[in-house]
Amino acid sequence: MRTTFTPAPDIADRIYEIARKSKKSLNEVVNDLIRKGLKEGSSVNESPRKYEVKGKSLGAFPGIDYENLSKFDEELQIEEWKDSNGHS
Repeated sequence: MRTTFTPAPDIADRIYEIARKSKKSLNEVVNDLIRKGLKEGSSVNESPRKYEVKGKSLGAFPGIDYENLSKFDEELQIEEWKDSNGHS
């Protein structure tokens, strides 16, 4: 069976590199790579494995706006820089 296949440029470059180094034809390289991929059980139609994420308490304190902590940290760093460089 003859089929036309157009790989993405990065994949084509890698296939040509493998063929050149292994002194195999492009057909041999592509078939070997496809066989290896199929042997590993990878499938486009496989649904992703499900997993569960368990939450963990971060020890949050009521009344603190945690969304503004990065701004607060930035302000502290500026103040520390001013103090260490003699600015008031």
